[in-house]
Amino acid sequence: MNQRVKSILDEVRKLTPDEQTEFMKQIWAVIDDEAPDGTPAEIEAAWDDEVARRIAARERGELTTVGSDEVIAKAQAIITVARARQSKT
Repeated sequence: MNQRVKSILDEVRKLTPDEQTEFMKQIWAVIDDEAPDGTPAEIEAAWDDEVARRIAARERGELTTVGSDEVIAKAQAIITVARARQSKT
């Protein structure tokens, strides 16, 4: 890791969890703006194709779903572990 990135990460670790969340939202906004994958119409068409592909795969029994309660519980567990690790540094 280069020194600039390390310096930024050191500063991010000093932020509150809410500030870190806001920081990540801003980073993703920068990444999204810098790396467009096509026109809005092309992106929407690609998503339409992806949704159709996933629905068809689910109907063929090739995919299973996970309930939102399970997804949220796993996400909360990951966040809890990450925050515990952060508080040790």
